Amino acid sequence: MERLRDSWKVALLDSKKGGYDELAPLAAVLGVAFEKGLMLSVLINRTPIKLSLVIDSGSVKGVVLTATLEGPPDAKSDGPFLTARSETAVDVTDKQTGLAREVQLGVPDFDERVYLDSDATELEVKRVLSAETTREAILKLLENQVPQVRFTARSIELTVPTPLDTERLLLSLEALLILARVSGPRGPREARRGKALPGLGCLALVLAGGAFAIALSRWGAGFWVPALTVVVSGTSLMLIARPVVRSLVSGDSGSGERARMVLVLVWLSGGLGSAATLLGVNAELGDGEDVEVGRVVSVGRYDDDDGTFETTVEWSTGRIEGLDLRRPQVDDTVTRTWHHGALGFRWGKTVTLSR
Repeated sequence: MERLRDSWKVALLDSKKGGYDELAPLAAVLGVAFEKGLMLSVLINRTPIKLSLVIDSGSVKGVVLTATLEGPPDAKSDGPFLTARSETAVDVTDKQTGLAREVQLGVPDFDERVYLDSDATELEVKRVLSAETTREAILKLLENQVPQVRFTARSIELTVPTPLDTERLLLSLEALLILARVSGPRGPREARRGKALPGLGCLALVLAGGAFAIALSRWGAGFWVPALTVVVSGTSLMLIARPVVRSLVSGDSGSGERARMVLVLVWLSGGLGSAATLLGVNAELGDGEDVEVGRVVSVGRYDDDDGTFETTVEWSTGRIEGLDLRRPQVDDTVTRTWHHGALGFRWGKTVTLSR
């Protein structure tokens, strides 16, 4: 298992005073001010962790470690749970006789040593435990005499029984921080919502791309204007949406990849949608025309496909070859017209021929 404590950044969040000093050695190693008390709450690398002493008849029996998870915004604290504990001979017998049914991950060493109890769906259990580092952390905790590890959508909880030596607590904290990289089991609605985001992003991209294509074909703006709009607006929207997207898709070993995919879709759909809007506003609020007059200098070969001739035209700005015109003759007058957009760039070029 990874050794994480060397890179920990620890801050004291809260504490509860009392006449017990069992947590003081650990607090000293973590570098927080704490002498005696019943509870110590710290922030380790942005993960809130609460350590509470278990007291029975005035004697310390252990310490409960609880990591608070971000989870989906609407995740319920009383939603599905998942507990992992050492598998016993009774568990094996119950499964063989059909009295108990357990989700199997398909990892023989883990399945044989760990018993999983959950009211979440099989897919959710497999999602929570899909990462090898997660399974290794659970095995390490069970080897460290931790009775069980309990996951919910909002927290991960375990109890370290006495004796509470500092090294044992540090090993438990390391394992808990590894487990806190994933969210706990989610209800069906929450799970579907997280998986639906990429699909909704694709739909938004298709709609925005269609609007962008219509805008370009109808109004014919210079390419640099919509391209710059896509880059600037798409990047701005992606930065704004980033924390929301990451919280919505968080929770499994593939959440980072899914978040990046959704953010790319936000970038594209937001940028294309903004560019389409910009082109539409520019065209609808146009306020003028530019007209340029030229003369046909020569007429080239005929194109059977579209019924036009390749024509060379002399404009005031220079000669242009290969202009496709219908039935041109030398010395015919050619007129090019552009409309001025409200935002300063031209659109809707038309070409007319006259004698």
